[in-house]
Amino acid sequence: FPIVAAFHLFSIVVAFLGAFYIRFDFKIPPEYLQVFYKTLPLILVCRLASYYYYRTFSASWRFAYLPDLIDTVKAVIIGSALFLTLLVFLDKLHGFPRSIILTEALLSITIMSGTKLLLRYYHEYSGKIGQKVTKNVLIMGGGKAGVLLLNELRGNKSLGVNAVGFVDDNHHLKGRYIQGVKVL
Repeated sequence: FPIVAAFHLFSIVVAFLGAFYIRFDFKIPPEYLQVFYKTLPLILVCRLASYYYYRTFSASWRFAYLPDLIDTVKAVIIGSALFLTLLVFLDKLHGFPRSIILTEALLSITIMSGTKLLLRYYHEYSGKIGQKVTKNVLIMGGGKAGVLLLNELRGNKSLGVNAVGFVDDNHHLKGRYIQGVKVL
């Protein structure tokens, strides 16, 4: 948990500072650097509160999937709305570049989602290099059960099994790919 919390804090600061750098073409004027320092605690509180509400601290990054990424997007949007609301009510919106809010949100989504996907990719595919595959198999069915089986085969490298395709009676799926595996 401390590493995850530290990463969240780090990503918030990087996204917020990155938004200022992008807004000012990588040359932040001193007066706007002061705006950054004055509003940084506010964005930290808002973003951490929204991350806590959507439980991004406790979600398993190794098994991140679409609902986790959607929760991350929701947390960023709610955090940005809360930040903007507090800027208005605390009368700190004067002199604050509005484009920072959108840019910071996009950077936050990219950093958080990208990191989760990279970690999942690393855990799923890092062991395949040099791994001996003893059997190639076809998976019967391209539905939810087939995808669950594919994920288990990929995640449990000790099985030594490689899924080379799906076999399905649904003619709409033939020739398509499910998570990189062709439906035959």
